[in-house]
Amino acid sequence: MSRSAQGYFARFENYQPVDGEEVRVEANFVGADYFTTLGIPLLSGRDFSARDREEAMQIAVVNQTIVERYFGGQDPTGQQLNIIGWEVDMTIVGVAPDVNHALRDDQGPFVYFPLQQHANRAVRRSAYVLVATPVDASNSLASIRSVVRSLDSRLPVSNLTTMTNRKAEFMMPQRMGALLLSALGGLTALLTVIGIFGVVSYIIARRRREIGIRLALGAERSGVVRMITAGASRPILIGIATGIVSSFGMSRLIAAFMYDIATTDLATYGVITMGLNLVTIGAAYLPATRATRIDPTESLRAE
Repeated sequence: MSRSAQGYFARFENYQPVDGEEVRVEANFVGADYFTTLGIPLLSGRDFSARDREEAMQIAVVNQTIVERYFGGQDPTGQQLNIIGWEVDMTIVGVAPDVNHALRDDQGPFVYFPLQQHANRAVRRSAYVLVATPVDASNSLASIRSVVRSLDSRLPVSNLTTMTNRKAEFMMPQRMGALLLSALGGLTALLTVIGIFGVVSYIIARRRREIGIRLALGAERSGVVRMITAGASRPILIGIATGIVSSFGMSRLIAAFMYDIATTDLATYGVITMGLNLVTIGAAYLPATRATRIDPTESLRAE
């Protein structure tokens, strides 16, 4: 397959663009059994094969987005497409599912062309060779390099790696961004704990006489703990609600760092809310339990 996708203007059989509409697709040149090798199940039609050479019928495989957008959801197998500037019409022989080529949710129109039919266009760029192995891919790298050298010792082999490692390299910016945000989030949680602890301790010092009177009048120590932690949690809950509303509004700003998860994922918001509540209760619990050890007599005498 060629190294990266390119954009082209296209025409599809029986589709009439509206005024000012530009029919633009991304495309890539791939070899025989490309979809089988990557484990991509075709929705209809067939994969490319070694018979799809330059002198054979010019063909292409399109993705599901093209089917929905330009063919009204009907199977386009057997219909024609044309790339503006190319002097040949191509017959659609298959439909592939939308594949995430760039870690993004909005999959656009994508066309696959057989590499052997477009060698002149594809050789302008470097290419990847994909190999499916029956064993651990990392143990087959040396054997693959040896096979290539046996075919042509002058052929350079670079960036030989597994798909797992390639995906990790591709996602490195997202991982670094997520790691940085996680570190900042951890620092924020630590500052929150320190702040809540200090504020609750200060409130208890100011309310020492009140707490002593409550205990002297028979208040349960557990009730005093609940009163203090509830008082500390109330402003935090207001802050959490404000933060959730704000994050929904700013979700598009962090979309570039999100992969395989929605920016408005309710489960994530639920876990974060529960975590912040636990942090708040934990930070307020220690000074609250200390308050229950106040000797009512000494508290009243000090006042």
